[in-house]
Amino acid sequence: AEAPMPPGVAQVHSPVRGVDICHFPIGPAGFAEEFEEFTAAHRIPCLMTCHMRDQGKAAASNWVFVSDALARDYGSGRVVMNGINPADLIFSETKSDYFLFMGAMNKACEKGLDHALALSKREGFQLIVAGTGLNYETIRWVSELCSAAGAEYVGDVRGTRKAELIAGARAVLFPSRLREGCPLVILEAMLSG
Repeated sequence: AEAPMPPGVAQVHSPVRGVDICHFPIGPAGFAEEFEEFTAAHRIPCLMTCHMRDQGKAAASNWVFVSDALARDYGSGRVVMNGINPADLIFSETKSDYFLFMGAMNKACEKGLDHALALSKREGFQLIVAGTGLNYETIRWVSELCSAAGAEYVGDVRGTRKAELIAGARAVLFPSRLREGCPLVILEAMLSG
């Protein structure tokens, strides 16, 4: 199970009134606009976290970045590094006989899923693919890609199952084509051995 939110903090998936501040990630077009419009209309301060370079957007004064390099790309000095709790992961020197690809499936090709699938097919190793998408069509498409390449798609994994999956992998493949700010999956893999 996932760790509970800190006292006084509630995670929501749609705008709610009566809050002191809203925080949300900057995502693909249409992702954050609902929150931006809501917070402006109700005069609620909001903080937006930028995880990767998006050539189509200029940084606003309420943006914070997950790495120094990413902040510099936008001409900013506002940085809050991504962090993880080591207690949420399992360190293991003993590995199973599979490789792991984990990422946001709505950007599967940009994250390099096609490279990981081609490599596993060519080299003949077992590949497990984990992650979810923004809609069912994306999830179905990724599932079909994995099936065609002989990989196992396990969908969205969290908590103990995610920690076990990362700890058991011989390696985590991360052939991203994106200018990643501070990819959590790499930090999680390193802490998992």
